[in-house]
Amino acid sequence: MKPNNAEILRCLGWALFHGGKRAQGIVTLERSVNLDHTNPLALCDLGIAYLQVRNIVKAKSLFQRTLDLDPENERARECVQAVQRLEESMHKTRAQSM
Repeated sequence: MKPNNAEILRCLGWALFHGGKRAQGIVTLERSVNLDHTNPLALCDLGIAYLQVRNIVKAKSLFQRTLDLDPENERARECVQAVQRLEESMHKTRAQSM
């Protein structure tokens, strides 16, 4: 395997993450993004991984970077909407517990 091929690392990271090795998958996706920080697909994949582990701040930042590079990226737009729904749900839960 080419250790410095951003696309191979993106695919490997995605597979690792969804294969249950979440931490290793995120590290590998980070390596992919570090090698090619202009790849909207890699940025969005990493954002989705962070969203699934509930790191909303990082996820939002990555989705915004994706949209900055590719304003028509429907996947990133859907992810931004998912983040907004999650944040609204969290705010409601907090308000109900007070």
